[in-house]
Amino acid sequence: MALEANCTPEEVHRALMRCLATQGQSAAVAAAFLRCRAMLSRHFGTVPSPLTEQIYHDACSRAPGSSVRGAPRRTIGGAPACAALQ
Repeated sequence: MALEANCTPEEVHRALMRCLATQGQSAAVAAAFLRCRAMLSRHFGTVPSPLTEQIYHDACSRAPGSSVRGAPRRTIGGAPACAALQ
């Protein structure tokens, strides 16, 4: 997908997030989402699309060890990987 000439940077991040999610790597999905959000803000002055947000939230809700609120116990910099972004 990333090799297609008409592929947007956000689409590349979504593809990465989907791949990581299928491998059960919710913390890596959260990190990819953070990078995507920062890139969109910095370069385009916008936020992730609803589809990108949904991929992120779906990965967090399916994460092993998720709490009742859907935030996994894994951490990024000491904060819960998914909950830190909510």
